[in-house]
Amino acid sequence: MQFSYFFPWWIIFFIFVIITAWALVSYFRLSQTIRGKTRNLLIALRILSGILLLFCLLAPALTSQEQLYPTSHLLVLLDQSKSMEIRDTPVDNEGADGAGN
Repeated sequence: MQFSYFFPWWIIFFIFVIITAWALVSYFRLSQTIRGKTRNLLIALRILSGILLLFCLLAPALTSQEQLYPTSHLLVLLDQSKSMEIRDTPVDNEGADGAGN
């Protein structure tokens, strides 16, 4: 799998750090506190959704390479009948086009 938009690894890591910090700060600034496993689950889901969004923005693409070799058919026809032994007669230039000019 390749990405259509190639960014250096440090930019992707920097965006990942921003997503994680945003998720953590957004839950620490709540006026109503959420405790325990619920808060951790919500933080993890927000980080996961940010990573999924980052992954989609990088536009992953599957590339494959196929080499198609068309089948070639070579036919050889040999005619050994007696009609092949008949010699052609010379044709004069005046009668060749059929106009008789």
